[in-house]
Amino acid sequence: MNDHGTTVRWLPDSWISPSALNTFSICPHKARLQYVDKVRGQPRFSLDLSKGRIAHSLLAHAAHVMQRGFEPPDAAWLTMSARQRLPFNEFPSEEERFRHASEIVEWVNFGIAHLDRQAEIINIEKSRHTGWSMILPPHEYTVITRPDVVLVRTTSDGEPFVEIIDYKTGTGEPVAHVPVLTRLIMRDFLAGHVPLETTRVLFTYVWLQKKEHQQVELTREHCSDQWPVIKGKIRDLVTETRWQPRPSRYCHYCEFRGNACRFGPPAGSDIP
Repeated sequence: MNDHGTTVRWLPDSWISPSALNTFSICPHKARLQYVDKVRGQPRFSLDLSKGRIAHSLLAHAAHVMQRGFEPPDAAWLTMSARQRLPFNEFPSEEERFRHASEIVEWVNFGIAHLDRQAEIINIEKSRHTGWSMILPPHEYTVITRPDVVLVRTTSDGEPFVEIIDYKTGTGEPVAHVPVLTRLIMRDFLAGHVPLETTRVLFTYVWLQKKEHQQVELTREHCSDQWPVIKGKIRDLVTETRWQPRPSRYCHYCEFRGNACRFGPPAGSDIP
């Protein structure tokens, strides 16, 4: 129970994802609305978000094409697809819409260039999950991840290694728990493709807008060191009762369009 007498703890049948943990760390109130109360976000057009979603969709399409042994789509097809997905009424001119579509294509081509033609693509935007009861016994919580692309590559010495790719279209910083949590959730899936005890696993952030790569070596030691922190974050999430809002002028998710964060909850609200 919280101070207002309503039970809002995370239910065991509500799955936990790296995104949910990240949302909780930024604004617990938003995490409650989105994942516990199932409140729908305010519909509004965001150019950055729209471009990011289009880039991810086109990269997934390219990966599926390459997985079947074909060459990825060319710039003309990508440009046409990006333009079609950008709503015309959100831009002052067709030239402006074309400019943003061209930028999306630049991002996508950078992402495609990182995909090894000889690698085996084993996962494309497909969710993987597992159950953990060690977080808050006796409850079992399902943790889920959805990596953009997972490949089995081969070194110049002929040794296989796994690369988990996460495309990023913004300019922010990586979240420390995401690579390790993804690796732990996907353990059984990866073990079905490689001898996991002896195979390197890399997590690569591909920053599309910045045209940079950032890699994390997911050794057993690294995962073991990070696990207590991750377990603590998950425990904080599933035992939360107050769900405090944290001010942010960028947040327009909640039903009060951010006013709950900046000015306090409206009269009669049960928000703590």
